[in-house]
Amino acid sequence: MVKSPIAYPGAKGKVCNQLMQMIPYGIEDWREPFFGGGSVTIAFLQSPQGHECKHFMVGDLYKEVYYFWKSVQENPKELIALASEWFDSNMKGLYVLRKTDPKSAGYADLYKEVTEVQAKKLWSWVQSVDTEAMTPVQRGARFFLSSKMSFSGVADSGGMSKERVIEFDTSKLDNLYEVSKLLQKIEIHNQHFEKTMAN
Repeated sequence: MVKSPIAYPGAKGKVCNQLMQMIPYGIEDWREPFFGGGSVTIAFLQSPQGHECKHFMVGDLYKEVYYFWKSVQENPKELIALASEWFDSNMKGLYVLRKTDPKSAGYADLYKEVTEVQAKKLWSWVQSVDTEAMTPVQRGARFFLSSKMSFSGVADSGGMSKERVIEFDTSKLDNLYEVSKLLQKIEIHNQHFEKTMAN
């Protein structure tokens, strides 16, 4: 099963199998007003119940979440390229670190350089860049990096996690293409929940 590419506060990815067992058949109009990490809708799209549904609409009032999902839906290749370029060009020491024996003499210094200098510099840029001057896909890629580098995926609401930075691998983002295929079926809006749930 294809899963959401981001962790998000309140994410339901780990309980989607149980949730799908509670959702009845016969739903023709699916609405999710607080899309966030998208786990439930992504699971529903792949469920037997979802195959019967004729209309899907999701919304989120947070613009950065919206731009991320619209970019996954419409421009996954560009989103991946931007996120990879920004991360890889700033985190060159990370790939050396991964190949270095943790017991070797230079490992501690390299780890400090990667986490205390390179990662913090990138994190500072991710958190301070003027998003209003960016294109929608750039905003989506920036939010994606923020999510991947932060504690528990809280993105712009939290701080940088050294562990999540070290775990992030831009060569393993093909999941975004699979998610993009699923999202072709749905309307994604940046709007108040009342609009998403209207009518």
